[in-house]
Parts: sequence; C-alpha cells; structure tokens
Amino acid sequence: MNKNRLFNLKFLRNLLIASLLFGTLTGCVSDLMEKQDAQIDIIVAIEVKRAECSTAPEIPLIVTDDVDRNAVAGCVIAILSEPCPFIRYPVYCIRIYKQNVPGTVDVKKYAL
Repeated sequence: MNKNRLFNLKFLRNLLIASLLFGTLTGCVSDLMEKQDAQIDIIVAIEVKRAECSTAPEIPLIVTDDVDRNAVAGCVIAILSEPCPFIRYPVYCIRIYKQNVPGTVDVKKYAL
C-alpha cells in the first residue's frame, strides 16, 4: 500500500512537470500568466510535496501580480525537486516576484 502511494505521488509529480514543460515549450502562449493561475500551480506543487514529505513551509508563497510563465514553471519544478524535509522554498522562486536569482545574469537586460 505504501509503495502504491509513493508511486502515485511520483506519477502526479512527473505529470505536473510534463504539463508545465509542454505549456512552456509551446509557442502559442503568452509570456505572462494570470495571478490566479500561477497561484494554483504553486499551491498544487506545494501540496504534492507536502504529501510526499509530510512537511511544508509554514509561510505561504503568495503570487502578488501577473507573472512570467517561465518563473512559475521554474518555481514549481524547483519545489517538486526539493529533498525532504520540505521546510523552505527554493531560492529560484524569487523570480515570481520579478527578481533575479542571486548569482545569475539578467538575460533580458542584454537582449538586442
């Protein structure tokens, strides 16, 4: 029974990652994601990780404005890739607040 539950959680996680990657790779989508949709994606990722690890950060991760799709997808993938115990959010999730991750280069700044 426990192996089935773990298999189902991994299957759900992989399905979520695949759907996010598919949505990110298709060229017909807008660069911005609505605040509500982004919040739902992040909540689902947190709940999947909570079910897997039995822990989650106490402070919620709240989306405050429409956000870049790639930032949401990266945050979701980073959350799902976190090792247990899941007690803090990955630093990559800073991008949903339109901030750069420390130690990376802002590519849009140098684009032609």
